[in-house]
Amino acid sequence: MPDPQPLESLVSRYLDTEALGERSLWLRADIAVEARNLHHVTADEWAAQVGCSASWVRQMWRAADAFPEESRIAALPFTLHAIAAHTDCPQTWAERAHDEQWSA
Repeated sequence: MPDPQPLESLVSRYLDTEALGERSLWLRADIAVEARNLHHVTADEWAAQVGCSASWVRQMWRAADAFPEESRIAALPFTLHAIAAHTDCPQTWAERAHDEQWSA
């Protein structure tokens, strides 16, 4: 397994995504999960590093854990994926939100 990226590198990658709009939310969530998994940072620690709330970090973690990249619905906003991630069947609810054209 390759050496994990330094935490500072992950922080920099996270902050660089701000200009990407909706897609940046998934990139940020994935980077935050990587930081959690490789460096064992807490939500509070990551939030302090990147300038957001710990609650938002936990929300990103939950969404990214519930929806690996291959299961994300491109036409469905991150916010609706994040809401669906709080259910017992996230994929089912995300698909329903997409099919019924729900908005956040």
